[in-house]
Order: sequence, then structure tokens, then C-alpha cells
Amino acid sequence: MHTKGKSLIFGIGSLILILALVVVPMVAADTVARHILGDGVADTPLEVDDMHHGSAVTDGEEGEQQHGGVGGHLPGSSLNVELVGQVTVSGVVPGRISDVGTLGNYAYLGAFNTPCGEGGVYVVDISDPTNPTEVGFIPTASGSFVGEGVQGLRVKTKSFRGDILVINNEICGISGSQIGGFSIFDVTDPLNPVTLVEGAGDTDPGGGVSTANQIHSAFAWQQGSRAFVVIVDDEELEDVDIFDISDPSNPVMIAEVGLEDWPDAQNEQSDGIGGFAASFFHDVVVKKVRGNYLMLLSYWDAGYIVLNVNDPANPIFVNDTDFSDPDPLTGLSPAEGNARRGAIRRRQAQACAARCEAQAGGGPADGRRGAGASPEDAEIQRRHVGGDEP
Repeated sequence: MHTKGKSLIFGIGSLILILALVVVPMVAADTVARHILGDGVADTPLEVDDMHHGSAVTDGEEGEQQHGGVGGHLPGSSLNVELVGQVTVSGVVPGRISDVGTLGNYAYLGAFNTPCGEGGVYVVDISDPTNPTEVGFIPTASGSFVGEGVQGLRVKTKSFRGDILVINNEICGISGSQIGGFSIFDVTDPLNPVTLVEGAGDTDPGGGVSTANQIHSAFAWQQGSRAFVVIVDDEELEDVDIFDISDPSNPVMIAEVGLEDWPDAQNEQSDGIGGFAASFFHDVVVKKVRGNYLMLLSYWDAGYIVLNVNDPANPIFVNDTDFSDPDPLTGLSPAEGNARRGAIRRRQAQACAARCEAQAGGGPADGRRGAGASPEDAEIQRRHVGGDEP
């Protein structure tokens, strides 16, 4: 492995998204290597969340929240934070807001699956930070909801100039119109958003209950005269899908890769594809560092993986991290893992990454963590990510 730099102990809470009603195994009649949703093996963000909440939306009040109740989470802190404004959006209930993105004078708040069938994005005017105001709502398809893939981006290509909003689509119920994949809206005028594409994604062979595979997150970026989005595919082992969105109304898939493509990122802990159930892609960020475009993948128990995407159609493995074995916090062997989300510091070419530990109601499928996890069982790892490598 190629882990460099120092580790820093810190804290973060738990976890992810929910599969509400679609819990039966889904198997496509094809030869694509797939995750089987609802098979009792927690090898997707959807299933880890379902495991975290016991019986998902049937698990009482906490089961309807994206990250569960307070048990097993680090306490919140207001250190060095000053509250200057607050808004209560319409129809909000505990667990309703899943993510937030900002662009210009507007914030976009993801609407989770509480209640199912009313997912989408709240539009909030934050031009006066002391008085944020809800000014609109962009619904997604009935039966779908928005999780951790909310992002606004200013795009300038031959086909489009303006502001776009990218969201992910996961499914909480079978309505007949539920969608997977990602959707893009023209929010150049945030008060009058225009749908550019809905439910785009990996359609070969397609999702178990949707035309495109369900996705857990998305990250879009401008690179030269072109724009791209990378998505977290919930349903295939090749779960890193990259699309050219230079024409945002006509996304084109240009790369589809996964852990099996990077032998140097595999070890006894990740054990490649299939042998270690909880090695899956969860979240992603792309930054330009010292002339190179780097993609940081949060790959759960396989750790954090860095790809060079100077050519987004041909991602190149650069570097990765390991979790110490045994776990220095708990003594568990193999270590808990759970790489959830990361960020790249441009100047230092470092990754600051957070891992989820506490899993109220049960740990990963192999039972290595139970409900008694302490808040200290979470960390931020700081690693050099190889910004100078080709």
C-alpha cells in the first residue's frame, strides 16, 4: 500500500441512506457483476443504512432519520461557530434534510425519504444570511428521494452556459414512476428551475426497479472546456461511473471502474471483490491539485483511494490508505474501516477523511461492531494524496 503522512484522531457521527420498501433481493438477468440489494450482506450504502436502522422506516421514529438517533454519535459542537440566521422549511420533520449545496446566493437542501414520495430539493435564498428564506422546491420522481448528492455548479461549455444543480436518486417505494441515477436542473434562475435531464445513469442493463441504477452520491466539476460528474453506483461492483455532462441535457458515460481495477488498493482487509463484504464506494470529491485533477474515493473498508482524472475517461490509480490492524482505538482485528467521506486540501495535497464507526443496532454484516460503540470510535485521517504523480 502507499499510505503516507500522519493520522489525526477526531470525531464524526454515523451514516448514510435508507432503502425503505425495496428490501427484497434484486438480481438482473445479465452477466454484470452486481450488488444484490436486500440479500443480508451489507455491501452498499443502501444496505448499511438499512442495517443501521434495523427495519428502516418501520423501526420507529429513529428509523426514519438519515443517521438515526443520538446513540453512538459524537455530540455536536458550536466551538468557533456563530449562528447568524435560521430557516424552517415547509413540511420539515426530523430526518427530512439529507444534504446541502450552495451556489451564489442560494442554498439547496436535499429532501430525504421522510415521507416517502415527497423527495426533492428546497431552494433557499441566503443573500441575507441573517434572514434565509425558502423560495422554492424542486421535486424528484414519486418513490425516489435525494440523499448525499446535492451540488450546484457554474458551467461554461460549448453546449451550456449557466448554473446547474445535480442531485442523486435513490428509491424508497415502488410508485411506477420511481427513478435512479442522477438528475440535472438549470438553476441559472433559481426561482424558475428547468429540468435538463432526470434519472440519467448506468442503464446497461439498468437497475433492479428503475431504468438506471440507483446512486448514493454525485460530484460534478468543470475541467477545461468540459464538465463531468462522477456517481456512486449502488447496484454494480464497478461502482465508480463517470459521465461527460458538457451538454447537461445529454450525459454520456465515459468510464466505469471499481476496486477490482486497482490491485494496489487491495489487501487482507479489503480482500478484493467478494471476499470482504463491506468494500464499496460511498462518496467522492474531485479537486485540481498542483496541475492534476485528483478524485478522492471514500471506499468504506477498503479505505480512501485517489485517482488521477486528468483524462476522466481513463482514471489512473495514484495512492490509497489503510486502516491500522488491529484498530488502535478498539483493538479489533481486522480494523473497523468505514471510510465515509473525504476532502482534499489543494495547497498541501492532503486528504482529510472521516470514517463512520458507531453503528447503533449492529455493525457490519460480519458482526464486528455492536450497539455499544463509543463516540470516540471515529476518526479523521490526514494523508498525502500524491498530487505530483502523473
